[in-house]
Amino acid sequence: MLCLGLGLAACSRTRPPKPFPFELSSITPAATGEVAVTAGPNGNTKLAIEVKHLAPPARVKQGAMVYVVWATELASQATAQNLGALRVDANLEGKLTTVTPLHNFDLHITPEPSPTVEVPSGPVVLKVRISRPLSGSAPFGCDSESDRQRSSRPIALAHAGSEATDQ
Repeated sequence: MLCLGLGLAACSRTRPPKPFPFELSSITPAATGEVAVTAGPNGNTKLAIEVKHLAPPARVKQGAMVYVVWATELASQATAQNLGALRVDANLEGKLTTVTPLHNFDLHITPEPSPTVEVPSGPVVLKVRISRPLSGSAPFGCDSESDRQRSSRPIALAHAGSEATDQ
């Protein structure tokens, strides 16, 4: 019983998972970015998005005024959800913190004429696949009973196309 308690305590003290890097795009080849993903309130997924070297939206698509961040559930015929506007400053940098009820989804950024558009119309300039475990009340990064029983080694989450590994 004491070992299980220590394992749970160790899991709750692990470092936050590494951010998910965006895939590079030929449309905006200098742009880079990453998404820090954590468990949010009410079982939601909290996203902290940061981008650098992202050209102003009007240079990517005529008439575009803002970048919009979209989440599309990994289900057939899923509809993209507008998660908010990502405004780029004079240094070509932008940040957005938002939440979604989704746990496994594709996240992509498009230039749009308005932050309130309901369907993406611009080209995808950055994208990444997010996979977050369903774990009830367990801290983010502790996605199974076996993870909670492991030693204090932090657990890395799997990015698209890779497997989770101990660090």
